[in-house]
Amino acid sequence: MNPLLEQFISESRESLQGIAEKLMQLEKEPKSNVLMTELFRFVHTLKGNSGLFDLPELTRVLHAGEDLMDAVRNGKVAYSPNLADRLLDAMDFVGVLCDEIETQGNTDVKHVKNSVHLAEGLRQLIVVKMVHAEGVSGTVAEVVPILPGDDTSSIQLPLADLPEETRMRAYRASVTGEPLYWIAYSPVEECFFQGDDPFYQARQTPGILWGGITARTSWPTLAELDPYCCVLDFSILSKAPLEDLQEHYRYVPDQVQITPVPSQYLILPHGDPNGGPVYEDFVADALGLLQTGNLEGLIRASRSMLELSNPDLWLSAALRWLLLVTELEPDNAVVSQQIIISLRTLTPTAWHELARAGDGTSVPAPITNRKPQAPKSEPTQLSPEVKAIIVAQREILSMPDNVTWVAGRIKSVAASLSACLQAIGWDEILPGLEAELQTALAQGSSAPLLLWLNSQFKHELPAGKSADIEQQTDPDIKYGRRSDDAFVGPKSIKVDQTKIDRLMSLIGEMVVAKNALPYLAGRAETVFGVRDLSREIKSQYAVINRIAEEMQDSIMQVRMMPVSFVFQRFPRLVRDTANKLGKEVNLILEGEETEADKNVIESLGDPLMHIVRNSLDHGIEMPEMRRSLGKPAAGTILIRATQEAGRVDIEIRDDGKGIDPDVIKRMAYEKGIIDSEQLERISDQDAVNLVFAAGFSTAEAVSDLSGRGVGMDVVRTAIEKVNGTINLESEKGKGTRIRLSLPLSMAVTNVMIVESNNQIFGVPMGIVVETVRISKADIRTIKKTQATVLRGRIIPLKSLNLLLGQHVPPKANDEDELAVLIVSLGGESVGIFVDDFRETVDIILKPMTGVLAGITAYSGSALLGDGSVLMVLDMKEII
Repeated sequence: MNPLLEQFISESRESLQGIAEKLMQLEKEPKSNVLMTELFRFVHTLKGNSGLFDLPELTRVLHAGEDLMDAVRNGKVAYSPNLADRLLDAMDFVGVLCDEIETQGNTDVKHVKNSVHLAEGLRQLIVVKMVHAEGVSGTVAEVVPILPGDDTSSIQLPLADLPEETRMRAYRASVTGEPLYWIAYSPVEECFFQGDDPFYQARQTPGILWGGITARTSWPTLAELDPYCCVLDFSILSKAPLEDLQEHYRYVPDQVQITPVPSQYLILPHGDPNGGPVYEDFVADALGLLQTGNLEGLIRASRSMLELSNPDLWLSAALRWLLLVTELEPDNAVVSQQIIISLRTLTPTAWHELARAGDGTSVPAPITNRKPQAPKSEPTQLSPEVKAIIVAQREILSMPDNVTWVAGRIKSVAASLSACLQAIGWDEILPGLEAELQTALAQGSSAPLLLWLNSQFKHELPAGKSADIEQQTDPDIKYGRRSDDAFVGPKSIKVDQTKIDRLMSLIGEMVVAKNALPYLAGRAETVFGVRDLSREIKSQYAVINRIAEEMQDSIMQVRMMPVSFVFQRFPRLVRDTANKLGKEVNLILEGEETEADKNVIESLGDPLMHIVRNSLDHGIEMPEMRRSLGKPAAGTILIRATQEAGRVDIEIRDDGKGIDPDVIKRMAYEKGIIDSEQLERISDQDAVNLVFAAGFSTAEAVSDLSGRGVGMDVVRTAIEKVNGTINLESEKGKGTRIRLSLPLSMAVTNVMIVESNNQIFGVPMGIVVETVRISKADIRTIKKTQATVLRGRIIPLKSLNLLLGQHVPPKANDEDELAVLIVSLGGESVGIFVDDFRETVDIILKPMTGVLAGITAYSGSALLGDGSVLMVLDMKEII
């Protein structure tokens, strides 16, 4: 999973926990502005963070929650337990999505409908509460969410507007098993300001068979036309699966209605009636052939009639449909019969009306997709669905009557009850319903209808709502916030960094302490002569060493962070800076998953920033210049991270103009950084490295990007501060490459112990190149400086004793050879005379304190396993 997404999930869980806590506290202090503001901030932050990812369902619900909390915070909506319930349900839904993101990496499109439901529930609360709060009379605008997958039995689709050829093609597709959906897409007027492109969205609809655009209102004059207001509606016929359509419109589900289209709805003959129906003989013959199952005869008769008729006639269109149906669905005699009967009136069959009629003998089953009508229920055997409907109507009637729309509400309830009673066969009580309806309307009260409803269903529906019914009629979506639900604990915890640092320090001490065991084993054998004890100590040391190393590795992994935390700032930096400079730059990031210690990663931020800004300002040329040099107009900056041999290597490379050593030499001389003698003998590479000198800058003027002469000096200091190294290579006209090498961790330092003048010193392994022994005969003196030639390179030699102020010559071995430690400093190799080499050890480097802090020759000290103190040299300072 993307590290950024992981961080979002972690922060989202904390925000959800905070929202739940604040809501609980608000129930005790509903008028607390402080709690309300904190709650709004939680929701606002969560919504804002979700916008960074492709999570429309999550963002939709959070956006509605933010609007609701904003209205509450501003006093437009009063806080209430119902509001808290809605918000908690919404946050539970967000929690479910977070779980899904954590396991799958994204959210499923199946959540679209629930997210719309929850969002509208929250927004309706705003509308209703505001109406009550402001005392506005009248009917609250009803919010009717348009959700995909609605039933089509009661919807008339404008399929007659489609060309006959298109409808026949769709019919063929439907008969072969492909789904058909009618999509009504009504973008909101301000959709352009939301980043939507409705025309593109409609044209990209999967499986599109036909599309049309209509204007909602008549077009105004050109002078009054608002080009930023969308007044278009889109109608589309598609054969794509419903899941694909839901995925395509998942960002605008509240603006789309997706309706399944039965294949028979497409059979709509259209044409010239030519004076009216006069085909009774043909109709009678065709029905006879159909009833006798003589389809071949029916097809021959239809084709003969079609050949004799004008293709533009209504008759011809009906015959074409009849032939198509008999070809594709020869067993569907009911549809063929309806087409033949329609020839008597030249009127298309009203398939949707037949569907609503539900007459299984006259309407083919595929049209309505309705289940076979069940036998009429006995009065005492109400189905759970019927009970749910009746309970819902009773709750509506129980609402206060002090609203102006009570008459409409009573009529709506009566209509619902009437339809329900007819469906279950309770027609005998319909007159009583009608009588109570008239009484209720006359009185302007729901009471008469409510009393009648309770009396009619007093046995089936007790006065108190039964648990099962309540469960089935609960309109709110619940997402596991019930107290008896199993608690799923967080999979991650947040720990204070100081605790991790303390743990890391302790394991470092353990690593050093274990090194005392080999020392003890040696003393046991050499001093006390107990070899068995020595062997057992060594055996236990092996076990402790393994455990300590595993513990150290595990704790280091806790502190590990990917370099992407630093890299992710550069795309925006490069884009903005390049635009400001008028340059074109492509940024390439590689190895973002490379990990290192948190302190090392954090120390990379500023040095990398300086280097990239230098590449943009000084390295990459202007597009015109690059074209004239035969380069692409857009320059390239590559930032690559790799991990090798316990270190992190960062490479920053550009294909700009590179560094001109002659210019560097001249400017260094003018600034007094080098003298005339150095100017003559300095090499090009050494000249290039002068950019690291303090106060050196090649910029002629100071700007917000460069010119102050502190950039590369700061970079080198910052890198060396974390025991890192920096290497600069540049070629005029071709570009510059900078390589940073840093340790994976700063907690434990690996040093080589060297001996000189009967003392031991530590040298960081990061700068050690190799150890060699050089014969005194191979040592030459050049201008009072000793040097030797090692593998074809001249290596300057210095005595560690002299560097430390001890005028004692280094000791040679029996072959008259001197021990030389080759170290790399600033890209140059230097040989250091020592008396002897010892082992390499891991140490916990402690900085010098007190008066010793002023001794720059040492970077710190460490305690060895035998209890002795090891002074670690700062080679850069002493050389």
